[in-house]
Amino acid sequence: MKTRILFGVILSFILLFSKPVTAASYFWTGNAGTTNWTTANNWFNITTNSVSNYPGSSGTSDVAQIWTSNVTINLTSTITISSLQTPFYGTYNLTVTFTGNPTLNVTGISTAQPVFTSSGLTFSGPGTVNVGSSVGFQYLSGFVIGANAIVNFPSGTAVTFNNPPAFSNAGTLNLNNATFTISNTINNSGTININGASALISTSAATNNSGTITCTSGQFSSSSDLTNSGTVNILSSGYFDLSGGPSIFTNTNTVNLSSSSTLRLSNNGGRLINSGSGVFTANASTVNLYGSGAYINNSATLKATGTTFSFNNGNYIQNTGTLTTQSACVFNMTTSNSYISNTSTYTDHGSTYNLQGSGSYFQNSGSTSVVKARGTTFNLGTGGNNSMNITNSGTFTADSTSYINLASYQDGLTNTGVFNAGTSGSPCLITLSAQACFVTNTGSSSQAAYFNLGSTSIISISGGYQPTVTNTNNAYSFFTLMSDALGSAAFDQILSNTNNTPAIAGTYNVQRFVSGGNLATNRGYRIFSSPTNITNPYSTSTTYTNYISLNTLKNSYTVYSSTTANSSYPGAFTAGPSGNSSGFSYANTNSTIYFYNETRAVSNTSFNSGKHVGVTAIGASTVTLNGVGAVSMPVGNGYILYYVGPNSRTDGTTGSPLDCYITNVGYINQGDVTVALWYTPKNGSSNASTGQLSYSLSTLTGGAGYNMVGNPYPSTINIATVLGHNSNISTAYLLNKTNSPGQAYYAYTANGTSAPGIGYALSGEGFLVRTTSGGNSLTFKETDKVASQQLTGSNLLMSSPKAQTLTLDGAGKSFKSTAAAFSPQTASVKELDAQGNPLTGLYVKIEKDSLTYDYCGVYFRSDWQSIYNENLDAAELDASSSSVLVSSLSSDGVNASVKHFPDYKKGVSIKLYANGRADGLYNLKIEGIRNIDTSNYKITLLDHFKKDSLDIGRYKSYAFNILKSDTNTFGANRFELSVHQLPAGARYQLASFTAQKATDGVLLTWRAYNEGDNYFYTLEKQQANGTDYASLYQIQSNGGTIYKYTDKTPNTGNNIYRLKQVDLFGNITYSALVSIYYDKSGNASMFTLYPNPTTETINVNVTYGKTSSAATGSYKLNIYDVTGSLISQKTADNSSFSQNVSEFKPGVYIVELKDNQGSSLGKAKFLKQ
Repeated sequence: MKTRILFGVILSFILLFSKPVTAASYFWTGNAGTTNWTTANNWFNITTNSVSNYPGSSGTSDVAQIWTSNVTINLTSTITISSLQTPFYGTYNLTVTFTGNPTLNVTGISTAQPVFTSSGLTFSGPGTVNVGSSVGFQYLSGFVIGANAIVNFPSGTAVTFNNPPAFSNAGTLNLNNATFTISNTINNSGTININGASALISTSAATNNSGTITCTSGQFSSSSDLTNSGTVNILSSGYFDLSGGPSIFTNTNTVNLSSSSTLRLSNNGGRLINSGSGVFTANASTVNLYGSGAYINNSATLKATGTTFSFNNGNYIQNTGTLTTQSACVFNMTTSNSYISNTSTYTDHGSTYNLQGSGSYFQNSGSTSVVKARGTTFNLGTGGNNSMNITNSGTFTADSTSYINLASYQDGLTNTGVFNAGTSGSPCLITLSAQACFVTNTGSSSQAAYFNLGSTSIISISGGYQPTVTNTNNAYSFFTLMSDALGSAAFDQILSNTNNTPAIAGTYNVQRFVSGGNLATNRGYRIFSSPTNITNPYSTSTTYTNYISLNTLKNSYTVYSSTTANSSYPGAFTAGPSGNSSGFSYANTNSTIYFYNETRAVSNTSFNSGKHVGVTAIGASTVTLNGVGAVSMPVGNGYILYYVGPNSRTDGTTGSPLDCYITNVGYINQGDVTVALWYTPKNGSSNASTGQLSYSLSTLTGGAGYNMVGNPYPSTINIATVLGHNSNISTAYLLNKTNSPGQAYYAYTANGTSAPGIGYALSGEGFLVRTTSGGNSLTFKETDKVASQQLTGSNLLMSSPKAQTLTLDGAGKSFKSTAAAFSPQTASVKELDAQGNPLTGLYVKIEKDSLTYDYCGVYFRSDWQSIYNENLDAAELDASSSSVLVSSLSSDGVNASVKHFPDYKKGVSIKLYANGRADGLYNLKIEGIRNIDTSNYKITLLDHFKKDSLDIGRYKSYAFNILKSDTNTFGANRFELSVHQLPAGARYQLASFTAQKATDGVLLTWRAYNEGDNYFYTLEKQQANGTDYASLYQIQSNGGTIYKYTDKTPNTGNNIYRLKQVDLFGNITYSALVSIYYDKSGNASMFTLYPNPTTETINVNVTYGKTSSAATGSYKLNIYDVTGSLISQKTADNSSFSQNVSEFKPGVYIVELKDNQGSSLGKAKFLKQ
């Protein structure tokens, strides 16, 4: 009854005050007893003061008003109205339901002040609401989108909820460049799409999402918590911002950021918590930790690809779950005390971590925690800040070319767990370049610490004051430089230490991988040295009291690659008197280890009778030498080991050797190291001082001045650099085995080598040096290091001769090395002389097969002489075990592995010594010709035995036979190398350069004489402007005389070409221009033939594709019958001529036209009538 009275009052009010309007206004009465929108009796038409029609029935400008609460209206068909209103205070709980997927198009929605309710307006059911730009939800008006309903707000719409109880969505809300502002809770179990750069949802209350929120180019801003158990997608420059504080974004399901989107934690103390089953994925986006103390806590799964993480104010990331970053993610930790902490599993591939705020750090803590960084860069420090750190107490692996850069004061890397700086063949570079920066490895009784520098990894101490790498000296700290077939870990040049304190402190395990390969041919002597000492962590050029130990040579060592996994690396098989009790792995009468004494006489009567002195016992700090006693062995001395395999062998007599890992344990040798020999050196006939090399003049000692030394550093060294600052050393002899069954030294001088490649000595490798006078010393310097040079393959064998070497021939001058070619590791590096000028020379090679060969080096310069110069040239070290030998002879008869002769331009003749162990076929070859003008000078090999010669500079190889019963077939009298100037007619000449039309373009041909491999050709084509030329084709000359190329994209019309010729010295010449007309007719013939048929005469005209050439032209015409028999022939000097065929029998004939070079210009047929 009260409702009817109220209705009557309202109706009277409307009738009294309403005025005619253009649009019809309706209010809901529900008098039809149904909920149907489209039932007219449910509405009262205010405009007509009648019950007629319904909003949307007669146009698009109608207004629908709801005056009473708890109304449900069902829409079953699509309509368009101007406005949906609840205009009176106290009206609430309006529900519009949809049946059959209709669409309600409404320009505006407005509400008055209702009572407090969560459901001021509800759209529900399968249908769509398209809302215009006029929307107003007054104080405490709630808004609900029910299941299956879709509500679209268009561009420019601003929806504001003035403190509603909540916004709830179980359907779909689409904000298309519209804004949605709410001051209370958002509950979403449906779908919210925030689309467009102007789209925005702004909330100051909590958001609970169990459905899907997708922000595509739009923005979601919350000053309160966001809890997600559904899916949040931030896409295409979308922006999510938790701006109030401290807001919490909690995810237990799915969050996706991609395509330049941003998640920003603007509030102080705000945080992203990814927990439970949460998967947080960021792709090519930005995560901005902006508010003070804002952080990310991940205990579930977090994945980032190509994403930038910005730390702005003491922010951090805590990971106790699974965190994966990859593909160029960037972490910018620019403010103080920002950090990343991992206690679970953290995997990265290719990201960059910039720790630039003071006290910032990356921490991996807990014995089960794992960090895997592949191709990752850690930059610690810039901008004046300091004390950035990486700390690890779990397992931390950085490989695949990772970088750790410690670049500010007191930046550091501290390991108390297992730190793998690189793995096999997968490097990590650690650089210490600032004052007091450090790498520290410290274990304890509760947890041992293992720092493993991978086999191709490097630590570089490159600048600053007192940067240090420290391994704590206790029983629980292990710092290992790994070595394998792919390389050896290294400490690079130490350039920062100025106060004689160690830059590398503590004791280290330095591995030297030794290749056996399970090949019997790999049994043999090898020369080693030690990169560690047992007495002092620092070496200087004035201290000779640092000693090495061989006590660990036979030992196996265990290396932990994680806190739970380890591998054992076997030491070398060693043998000597008393076996294990004397420090060997096996008892044998004769030792397998020898040191070298230059002062002793050559003798081969027993194992210990010559210059090589056997080791009879190995102690902790000394070695006992046969006939000498216990000796403290100084750093820098090399030693020989007869290698048969690892320490697991039970005997050394038979079998093929396997690989092993010699582990040198002690302080790292660093700074300048001046070699002090283990014995008293000689200075001529008197004793020299400690720290000097030995040079003995006694006729019993063999070759004077040969000293066995070794690389003292845990790094590859460049022999050329060593020779460069030790000018008193004429030659270094390195031993590498690449041919079997012979072994060979190869010689390296300051002005050239005996074989291709640049000489490097591995970490742990020994070699010979020769001084040519007494009183000289050998000093190794940090600048000798080339840590990035990793020698592999045959260079790891480090084999030495199977018999004692350095013996003399009858003349007292001929020496020969016995080890094989040093494989070039840097083939692109041009050899330079001691003054830095490019060397002029070549290599002579004798080859039995692909595994058995030898080299010698021959060099030329105007100030060098043909006589042997022991300060410049390298004598050959001969040995009976060599399978093949080649050397050049100086004018005074010395066999040289490296010989420097006068300038070849004056003409030189060089005798060659060539020999092989057995009868058979051999080859002499020329390789590596450098800076010799072979276009004007001819390199000839003369065979005096066969009375034969060969242009070996051009043909490169000469085959010959050795018959050991005939001494004329080998030795020093058979072969001679001659370099002399060619006569004028034999010098380089471009004989012709032509162009002719072909079926697939324009064929360009040039013919050259005496070009060898000394010219680089570039075929060029004139461009449309008539001035510029573009390169079409390039080729190095090869002595083949004729060169061809087809331009498959010629221009229609005239085409002009030229040939650019560059000689060995960079001189450039151009051919004459050639031109050809091209019409793309498809006719490959370059001439026309007419008339056809004919009775008397045929005319030939070279018009299509008319050719010009660098040589004058003439043409030859051949006429054949159908059987192929030549009937007539004519030569013409003009491009147009005729031929009388009146005497030919009637029939078909074939015409072929050739140019003066004999090249066919095409064929054609004609009919003789």
